[in-house]
Amino acid sequence: MIQSNAHMPPASDNFLEIFVKWTIQGAEFDSSQRYPPPRCHPGTRKSITDSIQFWLHDPWRTNRMLWLVGPAGVGKSAIMQTIAEEVSGKRILASLFFLAARDRKDPSKSGPDHPKGPSKVIPTLAYRIAVQCPRYAAFLRARVAADPKIMEKSIVAQFHAFIVIPFTKTKLYTRQDPLILVLDGLDEWEDVSDQRLLLGLISHFSTSHPNAPLLWVVASRPEAHITSYLTRRRLASAYYKVEVFVDSTEACQDVEHFLRSEFETIKGSHPVIMALYPQWPQEKDFLKLAAAASGLFVYAATAVRFISDMAHGDPISQFQLLLDLIGGTSSFSASSQIQPMAHLDSLYRHILCQISPQNLTHAKLILSHLMLGFYSAEMNFLCNWIGILPHVAYGAFHNLHSVIQIPLPSASSDDLILKFYHKSFHDFLGDRRRSEDFLGILPVLQAELHALRILSTIPHNRLGGMLLRYSPPYNHIPLFWPTGGSLVETTNNKKFLYAEASLAILRISSLEHPIIPSLAHALGVMDFRSVMIIAGIPYEIFQLAFDMDSDLAKQLQENGILCEIPASLLDTDTIRLDKDELCIIAQEKGMPWASYLYPRGGYCDKFLSWKDRIISILTTPGIVVRALIGIHRGGWVEVKYPIPSQRNSELETEVAYFYYEFGDNDGDSDSLEEDDQKSF
Repeated sequence: MIQSNAHMPPASDNFLEIFVKWTIQGAEFDSSQRYPPPRCHPGTRKSITDSIQFWLHDPWRTNRMLWLVGPAGVGKSAIMQTIAEEVSGKRILASLFFLAARDRKDPSKSGPDHPKGPSKVIPTLAYRIAVQCPRYAAFLRARVAADPKIMEKSIVAQFHAFIVIPFTKTKLYTRQDPLILVLDGLDEWEDVSDQRLLLGLISHFSTSHPNAPLLWVVASRPEAHITSYLTRRRLASAYYKVEVFVDSTEACQDVEHFLRSEFETIKGSHPVIMALYPQWPQEKDFLKLAAAASGLFVYAATAVRFISDMAHGDPISQFQLLLDLIGGTSSFSASSQIQPMAHLDSLYRHILCQISPQNLTHAKLILSHLMLGFYSAEMNFLCNWIGILPHVAYGAFHNLHSVIQIPLPSASSDDLILKFYHKSFHDFLGDRRRSEDFLGILPVLQAELHALRILSTIPHNRLGGMLLRYSPPYNHIPLFWPTGGSLVETTNNKKFLYAEASLAILRISSLEHPIIPSLAHALGVMDFRSVMIIAGIPYEIFQLAFDMDSDLAKQLQENGILCEIPASLLDTDTIRLDKDELCIIAQEKGMPWASYLYPRGGYCDKFLSWKDRIISILTTPGIVVRALIGIHRGGWVEVKYPIPSQRNSELETEVAYFYYEFGDNDGDSDSLEEDDQKSF
């Protein structure tokens, strides 16, 4: 219980004037401090508001609580405002908009000297009922007179005194229409324990007193602590759920309707546009904005606010700036005064700030993975890829339910999809200026680190992974998402991880010195042939791995993965020089690796001559080639030879790479082992 030095004075004729000091100021639906409030644009959100109104007037309803739920920015507050305005004057209504309260002060204190607090929520509702119901006001006056300290007691005590007793133990409310209590933005009440406590009081009251003359309408985001509480089986009949989707057909149509109406308003207030640009905006440009907003009202409202900004007075130019942002051609700087999505960015930054410090690192890893997966990812793969247990993953995005659709862990594997509710959050995270570099390391670099971690779990032995010759390398990869003992599922998951990690390594974009040993190990445990079938010939990695001056090549040589071999040890009859297994790179003289690549085996009319040329070189006495040997003794061979330049009379060096399987009987095995240990 929160104590205060201020006490409730004795009951008097100005009782409500004194009582109001114990309420949250500015949180009512009609408060001037919320003006202008968000409300549904005429003609929008009809199916949702109609559904709520039907429930409010349905005499056969089987529950006393309605839960309006949807992600951030879909317009829940506008819907709740519209409902409150439609009901006001017809029914007794008590409303509390938590967002308005949150924006003023932190709800951590109580008493008249503080603007709001946990012990002020119930008094706020009680006050709104009292000003509309004289009999309840009289009850309230008597109750406070009997116990002035009630204003300082817990939410539980106040709920019992101001809600349970008057509406279940007495007959002070006899009207046929139930009294309606509207609570919007429950998740905005910053103390999560208080949110759950209030939700528990309401749901328990609704099920324990089904005939009480009260209807509760509660709106929130699908935050984990709220969703997990309300989805309990015993509460299934306690409430009626109305869900607001981002990308539903109705939502997209409503947003488009809203935007068209707002553009007409903007045009009407600018005579220059009306006279000289009556066709503005062009339909194709308008549809770009509508598509970007999809069904997210906060995006559309933010766009309109930016376009119509009177400080600039040029909607046409403002709209073009917004189109540039949508098209990815914006040049706004972090310090620029022109920030089209500033309001939306503020919302997203507020959500990210709610992530607890202990969850922050894992939350960033998960968000980085989603950025690479084009807004979605499978939960089981995500945990295995990042290397975190399910309970850690679910804890990491505990505060992200308003921007990410998070599957229940009990869902089938096909339904374990984690995804952004709206593309705008992806764009926000991807813009380091707007998100204030929240993710830090680039997602693609983070993915490469995950790939290196996965392949590092596979043991490697010199001479191309001899210890793994008869054992699938992926068997060594640990899984973090349980498979329920299914051997097939376990094997498939490990194989998929192995393939994805290998592909990520072949596309690696950074060769910072600290990762060189890990990268060398990864190449040593890679099944080059399998990867080649999926991704083609990884010639960029070849150039790095075979460059004798690179740190990577030196590390590969030290690990016994890159070695020099006499060409005579290769069985030319087993060399497959198919077009899909041959990579030809022509180097300009004096400019190693400043090369041009012949596509996938080269031009058809030259392919046979290349093949013959390579076989001829390999059978020339004294020729030494380099080999990059992965697992199962499968690897790539590099052979260099001079060719006439196509640009001048000088010779150029042409480099060929081809896949080769080094079997036990390739030449003299002792000689091969000896040659494997040579230095460049």
